[in-house]
Amino acid sequence: MLTPRENFLETIRGGKPDRFVKQFEFFPMPYSDPWNATNPFPWEPGAPDCVDFWGVTWTWPEGTPGAFPRHGDGFTVLEDVEEWKGRVKCPPLEYSDELWEAAKKDYASYDRSKAQRRRQRRFWRDMGHPGLRWRDSPP
Repeated sequence: MLTPRENFLETIRGGKPDRFVKQFEFFPMPYSDPWNATNPFPWEPGAPDCVDFWGVTWTWPEGTPGAFPRHGDGFTVLEDVEEWKGRVKCPPLEYSDELWEAAKKDYASYDRSKAQRRRQRRFWRDMGHPGLRWRDSPP
């Protein structure tokens, strides 16, 4: 049986996967880092709409597979790129030691034998938004 990583790679390379790829089986996605832990987001269907650190309004209606940004009148963050300084909100970049400790504890709980071993079994990533960060290896 192929590892989740090998199965995913077989799929995207047109090979012979031994099972259907589960949506995010090939990498864990912890959301406990300070940015994700404090950024407003509707984490379940039917949750109230919320505005994230960037000023984007997110919604997750009942019966839909996930949250998505609202758009249209009143929801567009940036109408004119020349006015970005007055419209775009920069998220906080400094976080308390307590928030970082909680994230470290959560990351430590993942089975690293599935995430490392020279990246043989799974990919590893941190969920990042609007270009803030992207890692393919554990912190």
